Amino acid sequence: MKKHIHFILLFILVVALDQATKKMALNALYPGGSVPIASFLGIDFFWTLTANKGAAWGVLTSLPSLLCLLRLAFIILLIGIYFLSTLSSLARTALVLIIAGACSNVWDTFYWGYVVDMIHVRFWQWDYPVFNIADICICLGAAILLSSSYSSNR
Repeated sequence: MKKHIHFILLFILVVALDQATKKMALNALYPGGSVPIASFLGIDFFWTLTANKGAAWGVLTSLPSLLCLLRLAFIILLIGIYFLSTLSSLARTALVLIIAGACSNVWDTFYWGYVVDMIHVRFWQWDYPVFNIADICICLGAAILLSSSYSSNR
């Protein structure tokens, strides 16, 4: 247990930060409401409250039960990989980021009936889909896993 404590703390930090920012957005914005945050070099940042009833980009919106089962199976699979494999500390950190982000989004689905998204970025007039801290952690964890597996195979 002692060797996993920093991973447990990272998990708690990710979930707490994600849930806190979602609560702030729910308290400060009305659905679909948007507030500009910053702009530089043609990149605009907004707080935009959205309710995502599907996966990334609204995929599987019409099959919420299937989506929930897939998310839970994915989380269980990643937890199994974390505990049953001999991964590096960096790869374990990446898995924790993905697991924590996925758990926080699943919590939203059970609690609110949808995933709360609020970070909206516009790149040179192209709107990127609205996302949240959990989504950032999932993508960051996946990128770390891919880059660490690429560098270990070289």
